Amino acid sequence: MNPYTILQIDKDATKDEIRKAYIKLAMKFHPDKNRHKTKKEQIVNEDKFKEINNAYEVLNNNPNANYSSPSSSKYSDIADRIYKEAKLFGKYFFDIVQEVTSDININLTLDIFDIYNNIEKEFTINIKRKCKKCMGMGINLINKEYESCRSCLGEKFKLTDMNFKINAGEGRHIFFKKSHEEYGKRTGNVIVNIIPKNMRNYRIINHCDLLLNLYREDQKQFKHLDNKTYQLNEELPTDTIFMIKDMGLYDNDLNRGTLFIQYLDKKIIYKTTKLSEG
Repeated sequence: MNPYTILQIDKDATKDEIRKAYIKLAMKFHPDKNRHKTKKEQIVNEDKFKEINNAYEVLNNNPNANYSSPSSSKYSDIADRIYKEAKLFGKYFFDIVQEVTSDININLTLDIFDIYNNIEKEFTINIKRKCKKCMGMGINLINKEYESCRSCLGEKFKLTDMNFKINAGEGRHIFFKKSHEEYGKRTGNVIVNIIPKNMRNYRIINHCDLLLNLYREDQKQFKHLDNKTYQLNEELPTDTIFMIKDMGLYDNDLNRGTLFIQYLDKKIIYKTTKLSEG
């Protein structure tokens, strides 16, 4: 069949128009895009995908060929190989396989202030992903020569910056199937553990409860992590612990824990000094 007809372009189409038409059709009939169709539809799309690659190779390498004659075995072989590579990659990501890539575990240290206010945080990590340029096949799909993909250098995968967003108030986050991609394995997870960093006078106890140490001169009022100032209406003896519900951190059900306030006699002052030999 005429390759211009297969790629749905005019005979006077430019190289750029040919390339764009090829990429559009190749993406449409790529095995990854047709995994959930019926067996009959998959067979039809398989032939179409090979036909598209064959037509593109013909136009790139031999634009003056007799298009009514069968395609050369060279181009058919290339088309077959491209399809097999694509189908093999898709198999590993859609079929059920037992082996899973390693999870990525991240310990993220955050201030108690951010955790208390459940502030959204964003971070970026490098994760191995299927090359988008060659669709994970490792070959240059838009060049005349059958050569390695220039983006992944034939590796089929490349490190990609992946952005993640979390709410600081939730102690643990799991991003399913976001770990490294590998052939023959299902993709693992990215797990983010929040590690609290204690602030002045605040300590975390019992996972979601807070302990606030106040001193005698601060006894009447204090500024909490919500940036509000609270007035205490009663005098408390030194070393007494006062409890206020629903002013701690969030627990796993997003309910706040308890704020414990402890009064100390005086501030402990650390002072640097020098020693002399006696």
